[in-house]
Amino acid sequence: MIWLVMITATVTGAVGMVDLARDGEWAQIFEVAEVRSHQLPLRPDEAMMAAVAARKLGHDKAAERYLELAIDNEGVGDVARVELGRLRVKTDAERAAATVIPLLKRSPTREIRLAAIEVVVEAIDRGLEDSALREIEAASRRYRRSQKRPLEYALATQDETAGRRRKVKLLESSRQDEVSLRAARDLLAEDNLSLREKWLAARTLYQHALYAEAEPLLDELASTPTGSGFSTWEVALTRGRCAFRAGRWLEAAAWYQKAIEKCTRRDNRASLHVHHSRALELEGNLENAIEEARQAVIVRTTDERRLFLARLRLKADQIDLAAQGISAMRSRSFRVRGEMVRAVYELSQGNPEAAHRRLTAIRRDPWRGPAAVLAAEVSAGQEDWKRALDTLERASRALDGFWAAHAQRILREVPEPIIDEWRQHNSKQLASGSERNRRDALITSAVLEPQSERLDAVRSQVLELRPFHNGEGEPEFRAGIAGRLWSSGLEELAQRWHPSGFPSGQPGEILWTAGRFEATGQVWRTVRLADHAWRVAGSDLPVRVYPKELVLRLFPLPSPEAVRRAANDASIPWSLLAGVVREESRWDPEAFSRVGARGLAQLMPATSAEVARRLGDSEPTPGDLFKPEVSLRLGAAEIGRLLDRFGGFQAPAIAAYNAGEAQAQLWLDACGSDCTETRYAATISFDATRRYTVDVLWAASMYEQQYGAGIASAEIESPQDVRVPAPANARSRH
Repeated sequence: MIWLVMITATVTGAVGMVDLARDGEWAQIFEVAEVRSHQLPLRPDEAMMAAVAARKLGHDKAAERYLELAIDNEGVGDVARVELGRLRVKTDAERAAATVIPLLKRSPTREIRLAAIEVVVEAIDRGLEDSALREIEAASRRYRRSQKRPLEYALATQDETAGRRRKVKLLESSRQDEVSLRAARDLLAEDNLSLREKWLAARTLYQHALYAEAEPLLDELASTPTGSGFSTWEVALTRGRCAFRAGRWLEAAAWYQKAIEKCTRRDNRASLHVHHSRALELEGNLENAIEEARQAVIVRTTDERRLFLARLRLKADQIDLAAQGISAMRSRSFRVRGEMVRAVYELSQGNPEAAHRRLTAIRRDPWRGPAAVLAAEVSAGQEDWKRALDTLERASRALDGFWAAHAQRILREVPEPIIDEWRQHNSKQLASGSERNRRDALITSAVLEPQSERLDAVRSQVLELRPFHNGEGEPEFRAGIAGRLWSSGLEELAQRWHPSGFPSGQPGEILWTAGRFEATGQVWRTVRLADHAWRVAGSDLPVRVYPKELVLRLFPLPSPEAVRRAANDASIPWSLLAGVVREESRWDPEAFSRVGARGLAQLMPATSAEVARRLGDSEPTPGDLFKPEVSLRLGAAEIGRLLDRFGGFQAPAIAAYNAGEAQAQLWLDACGSDCTETRYAATISFDATRRYTVDVLWAASMYEQQYGAGIASAEIESPQDVRVPAPANARSRH
């Protein structure tokens, strides 16, 4: 038998090993490598294949031996070095550090650089000689501070003389990552903290939403004199923000008033007046909220503050004063936003024609598309179908995602003779119009065509103009680590250590690359690449007229059964949960925000603990939130609570998931008694929350379109009381 294996190994060269690697035949690769390595030295790429095979089979000593053979190779040596460091660090910290320190000086990819830092940090924690620590510190000086913060913290923990000072420096540079939270907790465990150290620790706790822990420190600091390395007005502001985030509006307002009294800079005082105004508005004291907003404009006038004041005045029906404030804005874009605010107010007051006149006058992005949809809804309500169709057609270039979907919904109600006439006109333009007219007609049809079965003809024309696929087979890799590893059959290593080295020129190449990452579970990269492919192909045309492969990779569903089960337990639409997860984390289970939100649903530890208590579950650790099933279950439960809070109306529930339910309720009140999903979206005054809300709702509709039938036929039964979204208006909510 041995002689047969030797003959096979002699015949099986690198090409044969590549084929075996692509097929996942790791046991055979290892057997071949073991025999061949006794005959001739393995080439670096062969040694890497053998090392991967050894690791997969649990032969760590053999893997270490093979990695050492590849470590000095220019092409794959850095990958071998970082893999070797990761292999050694748990058993020999000194050797592991010595292995990866050269990578701190010259890392060819971001992934290798960050992995080298991780190895070094673990090695430091396990204990290194002073000479190694000095070498690490010298090598790391070329890195950006954001990348080397974990390394700086690890070095600080080993520095008996200056460690405390170094942790303070870490907090001074940033308070929005996990390193800062660990440094703050370390400081709080020390004796004789200075006021400056207490302030930095308190600010860090606040940034990580640990308000109950921050408040006692801030109360102590608020009573200290000035000149202690921080401003007392900042302490009062932060203390007020803690109360605000906890929903204690009067307490927040009182702290904001203290901050105003202590602050001398005009810009800061104006911002404090806005904070004070928001707290008073949420408390229901609209009169004083308006006065605080007016003071903000007086202290330092900006268009944003004028707009904030105008919103409050409209809420108090001070229409003329609001109009004066909007007309006084210097920026045209802010004046357009003001006109949109006035139009939504007119709708909430039951004045559709006045709102329509204002909406059709809005021609500036990003409000042109939303204004057209709201105007078309007014026309559709009056059964003026031609006016509705004309409004949407003129704005078709400005309609994307959520707004385009609602435009299509309106057109589904248009009588057949009118919609057929519109289709015939577009067909003529596509057949015989000028080049510009043909392009405009194609965009209009692609954006507005309400019948999915009629899109096939449009899709064919689009793909003739913008082909997605570039021939058969794999696209070529450019020179680099990814190409070397891929050609060796080490696809997993290529993706891990050099993802940016994959083909990304033409849309077809990008989509091919997206498919490779999706196959290995790196769905967040798939979404990013699919979005890139769409923009390279031309995002002036909607996703739905491009190949279905693109749509499915823009809206992946990597764990349909887990999503359905979590949604089923919470009695919410599975597509809404999928939309939230896509927007929050792009399906990255390891997602970690700057303020400590974790996992697929991006839950904060404090929020997750509260949700778990409500469900009767044990309190999850911060690490538990990176487990997909935990994040999905808790995220779905929180969405379910918010849906209950808003009577099943999805738009404010999703806005509340992002900006808090009190603020979402204010927008709902401003939207009026006949609020619709589109009107609510236009009412949201925070740009980030508005984008978040419409993106989640659009994603939910896309998930339903692409996967609805498959999910519905799954073995998991549909709950009888699931909150199926009804037409979104106030009457249906009650």
